[in-house]
Amino acid sequence: MNKPLGRYDEGIIVYGAQRVLNGDIPYKDFWTIYSPGQFYVLAFLFKIFGSSILVARLFDSLIRAGLVAAIFLLAKKLSSVWLATLVATLTTFWLGLFGYYGYNAFSGLLLALISINCFFNYFISDRNKPAGLFFCGLLVGLTFLFRHDFAIYLFFVELVILISLFFEGKRVDLKQFVVGCLVVLLPWLGYCCFTGALAGLFSDLFYFVIVVFPRVRSLPFPDLWLSFAQVIKGQKSLSLFLLVNLPVYLPLPIYGWSVVNILKKNRSQGFTNPYFCGQVCLTLFGLLLFNQARIRAGHLHSLPYFFVALVLGVSLLAPLLRRLNRSRKIIVLLFSVILLLYPLQLDKISLVGNFFDTYKTSQHELRRAQSFHVDPFQAKAIQFIDSHVPIGEKIFVGNLRHDRILANDIMFYYLAERESATKYHELHPGSATTLPVQKEIVAALKKESVKYIVLFIGVENREPNMSSISGGVFVLDNFIRANYKLVQQFGPYLVLRNG
Repeated sequence: MNKPLGRYDEGIIVYGAQRVLNGDIPYKDFWTIYSPGQFYVLAFLFKIFGSSILVARLFDSLIRAGLVAAIFLLAKKLSSVWLATLVATLTTFWLGLFGYYGYNAFSGLLLALISINCFFNYFISDRNKPAGLFFCGLLVGLTFLFRHDFAIYLFFVELVILISLFFEGKRVDLKQFVVGCLVVLLPWLGYCCFTGALAGLFSDLFYFVIVVFPRVRSLPFPDLWLSFAQVIKGQKSLSLFLLVNLPVYLPLPIYGWSVVNILKKNRSQGFTNPYFCGQVCLTLFGLLLFNQARIRAGHLHSLPYFFVALVLGVSLLAPLLRRLNRSRKIIVLLFSVILLLYPLQLDKISLVGNFFDTYKTSQHELRRAQSFHVDPFQAKAIQFIDSHVPIGEKIFVGNLRHDRILANDIMFYYLAERESATKYHELHPGSATTLPVQKEIVAALKKESVKYIVLFIGVENREPNMSSISGGVFVLDNFIRANYKLVQQFGPYLVLRNG
């Protein structure tokens, strides 16, 4: 939990929550492609316990612990206690390896797996109790508030299974399931409509994510054969090879195995077997989760469908192990454990030493990050802003150039305890690189009479997508050059003052 602070990803969550706590409304007062649940829950915790990195990370740790518990319970239903313990332990190690605190995919996956657990319980218990489906729908609605894409996938999967049961002549109360979803979604949509955030919601959460995001954030799949050749030649460690490739590629044969198994069982069992329904639910949900990994391929964005594949894997492995003798069981399990744990050699790999994380030092006086490592240059720049910008006066934190953008230092706003002068505290490619948004940012800087801006020059690395190509829009850069002068530099942080 004491890993360096994430300038961008973690900054999105903590500063978004702080803006909500200050009265701002997502999609209306600030731009985001994240579902609102994480912001509001964390804002509530900030209200009770005080706004700090410690509170945010304890909340994140609680989510990860809950995710491990949900995976254990689901795996236990589909396999055995000791296999469930094994997969829960492996999940714990993988979750512990990655930082990216506040990552809302873990919150969304937790709620989705709880819904699947309830869905499974509905089948193995008395299906005459419609309340079970109501709670399944309720959890789908809650999932929507944290990861709307996960919720849409889950709604589709559970609805398909229920409709299939209906056509097989089983008694299914679809109304309870749909009502459960609407109990959560309608009040939230009503609130967005009442506050004027509805248009921004559809623009940010749906249009941008579906149309723009794939162009500016897509990442290719890891080159499996090239990486393997590098391992053979000694140019890359085996642990790093497995770390990068396992979450992306290992689930594929597991899902393929499951699909074949489902097609075989469907001829004899159909949806009358609750374990068959559980396998179908996990398989379809996991395959749909592949969409996230497909667009932005990589180990982090593959984790949700990787964790679902682990649960599915032990459910498929359990009947196979029952047919093996003891020595062969041990061999299969040892191979699986070594394969999944070998990549987690922390002494050989480093996932946090990049431009998005702060460097390791604790020599600072930042109230919200006490006892956490903060980049000394970032801390000095924040202290300068703190001594020159009164509380209540707004600032702007940008990059050296804005015609192309990879990310920006959102954590700076949160640690400096100063508000963003614009709704675009997150400078996202495809949004902040466009002419209308840059004009809006410039107008906000003028309206708020922003005296100080901070430019971070540490995010100049590029990705193989459209974010690395200049959009040809220089309105914001020209405005900054014409109206602001450099007054101080702290490493990669340039502090500029108006006039």
